[in-house]
Amino acid sequence: MNIFTTSSPQETAFSVSQLNKQIQQLLEASLPWILVEGEISNLAKPGSGHWYFSLKDDKAQIRCAMFKSKNNAVRFRPKDGDKVRLRARVTFYGLVEIVSSASKAWNPPEKALFNKRLND
Repeated sequence: MNIFTTSSPQETAFSVSQLNKQIQQLLEASLPWILVEGEISNLAKPGSGHWYFSLKDDKAQIRCAMFKSKNNAVRFRPKDGDKVRLRARVTFYGLVEIVSSASKAWNPPEKALFNKRLND
């Protein structure tokens, strides 16, 4: 099938915003609050107070956002290379190949790592 062929009159096309909304609804319905572990990279803390970062493992990465209203509860200051476990809601903002997670709670996967960060 050629993706550039004209659709038949019976076929309904999504608008871009409808497709974005559909993807967002599917993700949020199938992946409510989840725990995810990975390594922080590309951490940015702009003046807005929000945190933007990648969470990665050896095979994949996802783009994440933690908003100012939530990051005040984090008991350590994350940095690139930290391995963390966080509770997140997976959503979609229309950026191709990027999934953003509004992180609700941060927990390092091991208590020892958590204690290390508190003492740093």
